[in-house]
Amino acid sequence: MGCDGKLGLAVDDWVEYIDDRIDLHDKAMPLIKVQVIDLINRTVTLSGAVSVNSDDLSKHPFLRRWDQKNANKVNTEGVIKLKIIPGLN
Repeated sequence: MGCDGKLGLAVDDWVEYIDDRIDLHDKAMPLIKVQVIDLINRTVTLSGAVSVNSDDLSKHPFLRRWDQKNANKVNTEGVIKLKIIPGLN
């Protein structure tokens, strides 16, 4: 859940639900918005369906927070359109 406001989650944060299989193969998952955080039970309710098997703990499922605060940039599929500028690395 994070030990402070900088590393933790907040309602309306965008997260990517991921596990080792996805992370090790450089796959991208749709972003999902955090709806509810229950600190007592250490649970997070997300706005959409998770497409990874969250029951397989051997694959180390986790939430990766994205610091995308402008909801207008995230489409209905949870994707952010990027603008690539030639010559910048």
